[in-house]
Amino acid sequence: MSKSITTDEKDFRAVLLGGVLILLVGGYFLARFFLHPAPQDATTKAPGATTTELIDNAHTITATVAREKILNGEPVTFIDIRDAAAFEAEHIPHSLHLSGSALSNFSPLKDELVVIVYAQADAPTLEIAQNILAQKSFPSFFLQGGFEEWKKGNNQTVSLGDPQSFIDQSKITYISPA
Repeated sequence: MSKSITTDEKDFRAVLLGGVLILLVGGYFLARFFLHPAPQDATTKAPGATTTELIDNAHTITATVAREKILNGEPVTFIDIRDAAAFEAEHIPHSLHLSGSALSNFSPLKDELVVIVYAQADAPTLEIAQNILAQKSFPSFFLQGGFEEWKKGNNQTVSLGDPQSFIDQSKITYISPA
């Protein structure tokens, strides 16, 4: 005698198979999360280290978190330690440009979050800033990925403008002498 499978049994098997597959996929992602911990910060700086290696030892803040703090109305001060020409060409709105010596004299307002903006290619300036800020008593964070990462996130910047750019030309309102 052959046993025929009813429609209810087929539906039950399909639901059971789907449930097992969902559990397997969920288990895979949970195992991946728990078996691959976040990388640990190094505790020593190698001489001639790159900005990535230097930042691994510092307190960092992502561009997304910094932008959210600004949008939430929290007091945030961006200190740009890039060279003056790069700062003049383009910078984060309301940021301050300070050199290494000026950074040593900087004191933030009470409860103000200080975010240091740097150029990824300028490891010596970053190392000087880290050494100065290590001696300061106020908490500060380095912008993870530097100014380049801020721009990649399509965050707002202020620039001189390019007279050859159609986009920059479209922002100009021409006035007549009348």
